[in-house]
Amino acid sequence: MKRAVPILILLLLLAGGALRAEPVPGRQMQAQVYFPIGKSVVDPSFRDNGATLDAFVRSLQAVLADPNYVISHLSVYGTASPDGREEVNLALAGARAEALADYLVARTGIARGKIEVVNNGENWSGLRAMIEASDMPFRDDMLRLLDGNSDRDARKRAMQYHAGSKPWLYMYEHFFPTLRAGDGGTSGRPQLTGLSRANWLRLREIIAGAALPDEMKRALLDAIDQERDAQRREERLRSICGEYTYAQLQNQMLRGLLSTPSMLSADNWTVLRSLVAADANTPNRDAVLRIIDTTPTVDGREQRLRTLDDGVPYRYIRDRFFPELLVDSMSVDPETTPGARADTVSTLSTENWKRLRAMIWVSDMPGKGEVVNLIDNIADPALREQAMRELDGGRAYRYINQVFFPELLYGIAPAAKENWEQLAWKVEHSDLQNKEQILGIIASTPPGAGRAEAITALDGGETWQVLGQMMMPELLQSTESVRMTNSGMAFYYEFSPAARARASLAAFREYDPAEDGPDSKPAAAAGGSVSAMPQTRPSARERRRLHPAFALKTNLVLWGGVTPDFDIATYMPNLAAEFYFARRWSLEGSYVYSDWDYFSGDKFWAVSAFSVEPRFWFRRDGLFRGFYVGLYGQYGEFDNQQDRHSGGFQRTGTFFSAGASVGYVQTLSRHWYLEVGIKGGYRRADCDWYDIEYDNAGVKHHYFNRRQIAGKFSPGLRLNLMYRFGAGKRHNDTYIYYK
Repeated sequence: MKRAVPILILLLLLAGGALRAEPVPGRQMQAQVYFPIGKSVVDPSFRDNGATLDAFVRSLQAVLADPNYVISHLSVYGTASPDGREEVNLALAGARAEALADYLVARTGIARGKIEVVNNGENWSGLRAMIEASDMPFRDDMLRLLDGNSDRDARKRAMQYHAGSKPWLYMYEHFFPTLRAGDGGTSGRPQLTGLSRANWLRLREIIAGAALPDEMKRALLDAIDQERDAQRREERLRSICGEYTYAQLQNQMLRGLLSTPSMLSADNWTVLRSLVAADANTPNRDAVLRIIDTTPTVDGREQRLRTLDDGVPYRYIRDRFFPELLVDSMSVDPETTPGARADTVSTLSTENWKRLRAMIWVSDMPGKGEVVNLIDNIADPALREQAMRELDGGRAYRYINQVFFPELLYGIAPAAKENWEQLAWKVEHSDLQNKEQILGIIASTPPGAGRAEAITALDGGETWQVLGQMMMPELLQSTESVRMTNSGMAFYYEFSPAARARASLAAFREYDPAEDGPDSKPAAAAGGSVSAMPQTRPSARERRRLHPAFALKTNLVLWGGVTPDFDIATYMPNLAAEFYFARRWSLEGSYVYSDWDYFSGDKFWAVSAFSVEPRFWFRRDGLFRGFYVGLYGQYGEFDNQQDRHSGGFQRTGTFFSAGASVGYVQTLSRHWYLEVGIKGGYRRADCDWYDIEYDNAGVKHHYFNRRQIAGKFSPGLRLNLMYRFGAGKRHNDTYIYYK
């Protein structure tokens, strides 16, 4: 389903032949719409408007219907030709944009308020593009006059009367008819992506703080500030430094771009510090404040606090101050997608609720739909937090408190997370000899400085230098298309919060230093190997998966009265317990008991037996699901009587059996599982046979007939219903136990 929208859009485009509604980089769809000269009515029969509009509407509806995507921006644009009176042109361009918005509302039912209506006015940029691409007379003069006059009337007058109006008449004949129909603009000239723009800003900060000669630093900063083209800008940086210095600087720059602190994390720590400082009851308050003040967020501040005094201060802070982060009204800059506008002001609670919602949606949290619905429908953060406390008896709130509170404190910015994602993708599709080691480090360490140090330690920095050469152009020169300047419509779509959080779930992972003790540090920082790296802190999904300790189960086949010989007897109550250890091994012990007659007392079946079975599981994840193989041994006593009313027989004695088993365990829910299996092996029975007879008075007697010792192959079936007990994946100070 994740690929459904791009595939559907592609099919629509192929079906549309030469349609001009086409996807552009950055998950955008644009459509050029033409208007009759001087008109503002959307006419599907004019030129190829009909096919273009149909393709655009179908694509828009497909994205709206797919829960994996959201429309981040929907715009319509109206333009007019620069010839004629300015006020008339502006009014015509605005009317065309409004007409396009009305058309979309009528065709799709989308709310009018969700459509950005853009009056592009007179299409001077389209005229410039047409002049630049032509070989018209006085071409360079026209470009100079167009670019050199900021006043519209002065510009038009200078162009109109230049060289006896010859170039203007040429444009009047060749360019203006196109511009009057709303065409002639651009559907999007390439520009740097938001991520690349954010990376250049961060790069400027890194260079400004680098230990470089003053003259070189000034030249580098001037190159960044003055050169508009990203490729030429990077070439200038390289030429200023020289290859050797640039290679060293490149390593430092890449490290900085991958370790940018999170604004939201910093704001949360600011609030937490003030709360801790004001609360005299905070356990070991001085040590807590010292950790906050001296340990950078990207260097494990939250992890160090978690290990302090066996986690006692951390749990106190989490339980007491977490609600404050959800209602705090401190003004902050919104932490949005990289490169997005940040000229608005949000509140700390608003940004925290955004982050929480995204994490909740992709988790295995019970009742997450109710929680997300609550977040979406209660506007006041204090009322929302109180409602969440009361939801489901407080269980949802406790889950959020334990699982998601640490994520609000982790210190990597969205741009750094996205840079790591790009680097991982680039490495995965490269021919680097040690790419598996690099990907292993990325998968097993938190994003940030520690991960960068681990990669550097692989081979003394050689790999890191190669990554710098490979990644810097990618991070600094990625382009996307800008909005269209002609008449038409465009929408921009992106992953929904759920899909986006799933895609970047690894960015929220952190390692747990308590596994190695409070003073542990990443082994790679000291030259260790990948295998010595601390494990990533479990994700929300991993923490909610059941890692079983033991299970109780019962075999439904025995309850149905099916014996090992596949005869039908009476029901046999049974219970088994299975204990799990070492990620792939388990030990099962079971007991079955029966002591009842059946078929109106004509038959009797009694058994008392216990068995032991060690098992090996094929999967290595410690979840004990899927296929297993085992070896079993069983010992028991039995008493089988047949035809008791008419004179039959009785067999009674002991037995033992041993053999192999194979089975499969399927998840029904977090705790409930279904096990299907077969077993087979050797069974030996040592039994006495008795004849059942009645005397003349009707008294039943059992007469010994013979003793028999026999062995044979004995199969068996299992259909076990089981309930497992266990814990979520270890998270330092707590296991999340399921009861």
